[in-house]
Amino acid sequence: MAYNHRARAHHARGDLERAAADCESALAIHPRYAAAYNSRGSVQNAKGRHSSAIDDFTRAIAIDPRMKEALANRGMARRAAGDLDGAFTDFTQALSIDPTFAPAYNSRGNVRLARREWDEAIRDYTRALQHDGRYKEAHCNRAVARLRKGDARGHHR
Repeated sequence: MAYNHRARAHHARGDLERAAADCESALAIHPRYAAAYNSRGSVQNAKGRHSSAIDDFTRAIAIDPRMKEALANRGMARRAAGDLDGAFTDFTQALSIDPTFAPAYNSRGNVRLARREWDEAIRDYTRALQHDGRYKEAHCNRAVARLRKGDARGHHR
């Protein structure tokens, strides 16, 4: 557990090599530690290794099917890899586990924005803000969706 916590700290500071090494150490000690697979997947995703990241998130989910963070992270990796349908499914599944999980609403809104589904994207961003009113990214994303829809007021609504 300590290795995984340290891995997350290294990742937060941008030291991806140390983060990856600590993930490996955590998994050597406890090979069925879902959080360590989730952390290693996040490192892989940050390195642009989306396929490896998806594999790690899938392992974490296999160990702990209710791990909403791994589902959301896999959704982000799938979106980065161009799999919008897979990403949408992962974000929706994360929300079925925790309907108050604002990051999943925001990320699903991003998929809808990429699909040019303006109204649905706006609804997802609004739901994110209902659960976390200070979620700056959701505020910005909702304004972008409104502007793309043709609402010149953007966020002033």
